[in-house]
Amino acid sequence: MATTLGVMSRLSPADRCLKDWTQAALLFLANSIFGVVVLSYDLHPHPVAVALANASTIAGYALMLSGVRRYLQRPSARQLALLLGLLTLVLDLLPGVRSHLEWRLLLGWPIIVGIHVAVVVELCREPRQLAKPAMKPLLALTLAYAVQQLLRLLVLAQAMFHGAPISLNDSVFTSGRLLMFVYLLLATMACALLVLQDKAEELKRHADVDPMTGWHNRRTWDDVMDAEFQRGRRTGAGFHVVMFDIDHFKAVNDRYGHDIGDQAIRHVAASVAQELRGYDRRFRIGGEEFVVCAPGLQAAVLAERIRARVASRPLLTTNGEVVLTVSVGYGDVQADDADWKAVAQRADQALYQAKRSGRNRVEGFCPPGLDLAWA
Repeated sequence: MATTLGVMSRLSPADRCLKDWTQAALLFLANSIFGVVVLSYDLHPHPVAVALANASTIAGYALMLSGVRRYLQRPSARQLALLLGLLTLVLDLLPGVRSHLEWRLLLGWPIIVGIHVAVVVELCREPRQLAKPAMKPLLALTLAYAVQQLLRLLVLAQAMFHGAPISLNDSVFTSGRLLMFVYLLLATMACALLVLQDKAEELKRHADVDPMTGWHNRRTWDDVMDAEFQRGRRTGAGFHVVMFDIDHFKAVNDRYGHDIGDQAIRHVAASVAQELRGYDRRFRIGGEEFVVCAPGLQAAVLAERIRARVASRPLLTTNGEVVLTVSVGYGDVQADDADWKAVAQRADQALYQAKRSGRNRVEGFCPPGLDLAWA
């Protein structure tokens, strides 16, 4: 897993949580190496090897916490990991501790429990994050590990209270080591899945969003507009489509160049966005053609606001102002419309009429006498 996380970290350096998780995995690997050294001694394991094994484990757990905090866009806990690792190393080498297994465990296990409780708290502070498929298993896994570690600590305390001998070969300790390896494997897999799922969602967003304007692209048009149409039918809130495009956009490109043309597209989209609410639907469906659907607003009023907003805000460039205007067409729903495409077709016809009538104007396709409410 250290190799997998390391490769992911190199491929995605912006995800700094991967760096912490990779280093945590390397520390757990170091723990295994030190553990082999410890087990090579029959009766008296080398105290430095024991201390290094315990220090690497606790520092690794703390780096797992740091990675979780970084994933949640919070400050890292790398300094805490270093501090806890050094503290464990120093404590395990104290004369009264280095030769007593039970005291090393009694000093280390509460720290491990505390780190995992901190991870659980961090995850629970972000309810939206818990909706991610890999997040709930990570939370459950961390909580379960903290509970079993606490139970082992209680068993240890009870044994020490009654003066029972403590041995690394006791079932409570051997099973604990096995649980540790299983936990680390599953936890690192869950952490990797979190990042992979985020990357998949990011790719989907990029596929659905126009990179120049941040508006939805034509790929999502059908699904989103159909959902709005059906919602309007259920609620009786009505439905409309407002289409607009930039007047004489080819002339802008020819005169000022494509860079200014791209700026014009972004400028128009940003200007119109100021007339929309956060949940209003907006699309760029062509080079200079846009669509808006704003449930609950009057299409005619919105269309005029869009036209006026663009006309009153020229694009400022290094070569001076570039005056931009848009032609706008809108269509309202009619009682016998079977789907949203009929409304969009009327808006398209109205847009065509606005262009033929001189541009920088609004036209609506709304035959008089028709009931525009839902049947």
